[in-house]
Amino acid sequence: MSRPPLHILEPTLINDAGHCFTICRALAEAAAQKGMEVRIWAGRRVDPGLIGGKRIRCIPHFDRALRRPQLHLLLRRLLRGGERILVPTAGRPELLAFALLPERLRRLGLAYFYVHQMRMEGNRFRRLQRIARRAPETPILTTTEALAEAIGQAGFRTVACQPCPFTLPEEPPKVVPFRQLIFPGVARMDKNLPLIAELIALLQRQRRAIPFLLQAGPNHHGEYAADVATLLERIRAVGYPHLTMPGRTLEGKAYFDQFPGAICLQPYRVREYADKISGITLDALARGCPVIVRAGIQPAGLVARFDAGVVIDSDDAACWLDAIDRVIADYVAFQRRCSDACAWLREHHSATALLDAMERMA
Repeated sequence: MSRPPLHILEPTLINDAGHCFTICRALAEAAAQKGMEVRIWAGRRVDPGLIGGKRIRCIPHFDRALRRPQLHLLLRRLLRGGERILVPTAGRPELLAFALLPERLRRLGLAYFYVHQMRMEGNRFRRLQRIARRAPETPILTTTEALAEAIGQAGFRTVACQPCPFTLPEEPPKVVPFRQLIFPGVARMDKNLPLIAELIALLQRQRRAIPFLLQAGPNHHGEYAADVATLLERIRAVGYPHLTMPGRTLEGKAYFDQFPGAICLQPYRVREYADKISGITLDALARGCPVIVRAGIQPAGLVARFDAGVVIDSDDAACWLDAIDRVIADYVAFQRRCSDACAWLREHHSATALLDAMERMA
């Protein structure tokens, strides 16, 4: 007998770049393997064939400017039909869209919200408390225990932690020689692009010859923040001859191909990433790519646990270059420890485990 369908609501999904694609694909494939029909409600510009399979359908739906009222209306429509729903990258707006529905309607179906990060300082926590008072029964899953605890303290009663799922390679990573530094994903200020600019300038001053791949494409809306655009021009002006700056975000195979033989740099800012999971960290370690990461952010714990890179408590470019030299000098050993991390990730960051956690909350 087929199981009830699962509706995945991801308004920002428009292509195969970014963490929202990785998690949606992993969840859809795991749900299909469990015998569920899967409907992914994505951005209206998405290719319907982006995530496909025998039981999987991708539906263009959300307009960028209207996505919040559209989400509210879609939740209303699906819950009225008694459907099962997952919002895989939820925050306060998504929780509020659910809480504003009448309680009798909320109880007709099952809606789950997976929260990856949520800042709690000042009024943000009070706003969350107000949402909890309206819908304390909202089923919420989180990526970390600390986040689950904070959301529970706000007044939500059904909260559980389940590590973030992602797509693992079919085979364990192979040992290959070092070939490049990488700064994956969209270049942003919260990822500490200024430090990357200083590091590239330092490489040029010291006449180093370390290949560096820096993605310089716009965000998934095709836009650059003004400060990011200015900084990218400054980086180009340095003239480091071993720097490659593709003007687009790497997608699909090109994205995953950057990791083998690389060192991934994650100098992300502590304020934004203290409790925020990074899909890039997971993708790097699972593909044998050591990570150099800023101390105090969530990905640092995973890197330190397996000694699969270096954790740095500094924003000084010279310290980062010293760490790069250390990893290059012992690259094979660091790479082998990434294999240990990959085995652990395969067990703990499973999309099937997240679906099982949802069923336990029902």
